Amino acid sequence: MTQSPEKAFDVHDAPDEMTELDRRLTERARRISPKPRWWRRPWMIPLVILVGVFLTYIWGPYIRLDPSTATVNLVRTIPWHYALVVTHIVTASVAMATACLQVWPMIRRRYPAVHRISGRLFVFAGAVPTSIVAIVLMRIRNDRDGGVQPGSSGLYITAALWLVITLVGYRMGRKHRWAEHRRWMTYSFALSLTNIYSRPIAIYVSGIPGANMNLCFELIGWLPFIVHLGIAQWWLDRTSGLPWGGRRRTRRAVPSRS
Repeated sequence: MTQSPEKAFDVHDAPDEMTELDRRLTERARRISPKPRWWRRPWMIPLVILVGVFLTYIWGPYIRLDPSTATVNLVRTIPWHYALVVTHIVTASVAMATACLQVWPMIRRRYPAVHRISGRLFVFAGAVPTSIVAIVLMRIRNDRDGGVQPGSSGLYITAALWLVITLVGYRMGRKHRWAEHRRWMTYSFALSLTNIYSRPIAIYVSGIPGANMNLCFELIGWLPFIVHLGIAQWWLDRTSGLPWGGRRRTRRAVPSRS
């Protein structure tokens, strides 16, 4: 006696069959596009080294908390000027260190809790206080030197942009709007590195006889945030529709099974 068509398929078996199909498709996708290893992210190691060298360089005169070794001209009538400078260095160090964790694909993928915690540190112990203190320090500098100094306008804009962009990116993450979160935090990461070479360039140019320091400071104030945001936009366009830090891969042909 043959089984009727109505009994040949049990609807209760459908969830199990769909689960098995999903498992097979996922396994095949992993074979086609394996997860990239850390050594396939060649920009991560240079980034960490660059940040480490910069932080070592910038902390040198301040590690002993001695105002006499400060690299800025302190205003003696403002007793908390040195404390602001140290605060700026501390929060900027937190921002740059946590920024490296934020853009590390392995951390985001395997350790989401670390990504969330380092992200909050980046926002509230790094980018936000650093940008606010930077604006205050530039105001003190301009008052000390008798007016708006060369490059100050660009630095004001950089600090204000970093503050607003970071808060918008954090807000997008809180709303689970991940595509927009990725975009805004990519901009924030780009802005967090704008000062990494400005001081070395200023020191180098100051040693050149007859160098136009006003022009140098204007370029240092304006070019970094424009160039960095341009690079960030290029990266976003290049990886559009892919996970942050992903890359397009050519899929290998999978032989069909007869």
